[in-house]
Amino acid sequence: MCCSIISLVLENREMENWAVHPDCPQHVAEWLLRLLPFIKQIDNAYHETIFVDLTRVNLLFDDKMEPLKERWDSENPFWSLENPLPINSIGDDQELLALWPAKGMISDDAQIIFQQSLDDAKFILNVRSEHTKRNIVVACQDTVALEVPVADDSPKIIKVPTLTLYMIQIVSMPTKKITHYVLTTEPNSQINWYCRNCCKRNSSNLRCPECVQEITADDAYSKPGTFYCNAKCQLEDWPRHKQTCRKSAPDM
Repeated sequence: MCCSIISLVLENREMENWAVHPDCPQHVAEWLLRLLPFIKQIDNAYHETIFVDLTRVNLLFDDKMEPLKERWDSENPFWSLENPLPINSIGDDQELLALWPAKGMISDDAQIIFQQSLDDAKFILNVRSEHTKRNIVVACQDTVALEVPVADDSPKIIKVPTLTLYMIQIVSMPTKKITHYVLTTEPNSQINWYCRNCCKRNSSNLRCPECVQEITADDAYSKPGTFYCNAKCQLEDWPRHKQTCRKSAPDM
């Protein structure tokens, strides 16, 4: 699936471009685009992780995905009285990370599926903390349908909650009155990329050779691979990276 790009012209004649990486589900991208004004409002106030419960947030919108004003609590932009906490701010990253299982991506009691590993979740949050004006992190709760075998009967379909960290990368171009928003599950894109070890934004383009993927037309906003500032950062990250890298020793 190619990156989808949507351009919106605001009342002050500024333009916003919304681009989506192919790794993001289309329905999630559509909802987050619709929620972008609320997401920006919360981010401007707190610069914290924003929680969105996609299983309930649609109750705040009509069939055309327009906000139902009477369902929003005018005294609080995060939730409505009838539908509490579909959108909220999470101020404690450690509290959020405590939900992740140390190994694998399924909770110990198999009650929730996580779309990233614990290390990847930490990286996303660290990048946001280091570059709050360039990135917004949204923790989306959704559901996935799974088949569960049943003895002497057809498989049972159950819905299991999922939790995914999405990053909205922001690039403002004041002289051209354009702001780019890039939705991704990885902090690296053609617009911004970050060192996997220290989270610094850099332009060295050094990346692990075993992690480089062939770039296709679908990667207009993608920048595949694991990036580092220099060989020192790669060596420091090697104890973690070797768990997923096919290379037996680090080498630039």
